[in-house]
Amino acid sequence: MSTPLAALLSDLQAGDVDRAFARLYDQFGERLRRLGRSLAGAHADDANQEVLLAIYRALPQFRGDAEPFTWCYRIAVRVTLRYLGRQRRQPTPTSPESFDERAAPSSNDADHAREVASIRLAMTTLPWLYRVPLTLSAEDGRSASEIAAVLGLPLATVWTRLHRARKRLAEALARVDPPSAVAPAEPPSP
Repeated sequence: MSTPLAALLSDLQAGDVDRAFARLYDQFGERLRRLGRSLAGAHADDANQEVLLAIYRALPQFRGDAEPFTWCYRIAVRVTLRYLGRQRRQPTPTSPESFDERAAPSSNDADHAREVASIRLAMTTLPWLYRVPLTLSAEDGRSASEIAAVLGLPLATVWTRLHRARKRLAEALARVDPPSAVAPAEPPSP
C-alpha cells in the first residue's frame, strides 16, 4: 500500500495535477477552511478561494521535500495574509466557530458564549505577528516545529512569538473580562 505522499508524487509525475489536487483537498480541505475562518473571519470564503487556486497552480512544482500538509499550510498562511493586506482594513473578528471547541465548558450556555466571545475579541487585538502562530497552535493543534515550517521561521522565533501571543492574549482577556467580574461571590458572613 502506498503512502499519501507517494500517491501524490505518483500523480504529479504522471502529469495528473487534477487528481493530485483532489487528493490534497480531500486530505486537508477542512483544515484549510478552518485556518481561513480563523485568520480571515468574514473574508474567509474569498481568501480560501485564493488559497485553493494558489495550491492548484503551485502543485506541479511540488517535489516532496516537505510534507504535503506543511506545504499547503505555508501557502495558505501566505496567501491569506496577502489577501487581507489587499483589503486595506483591519480584519473582522474571527468567526463564531473559532475557538468554540477549545474554550473550556462553563456551567451554562450563556457563560460559555461569553467566554467564546471574549476569546474571539481578545484574539482580534493581537498583531498578525502573534495571531498567526497562536491560531495555528491553539485552533489547529500544530506543534511549534510545524508552525516554524509553515511560516518559514526558526523554531526559537516561533516559541518566542507563541509566548508573547499568550501573554498578550491573557492581558487582553483581563481587560475584556476583569478577574473581579468573574470571581465567585463571597459567601455571606454568618
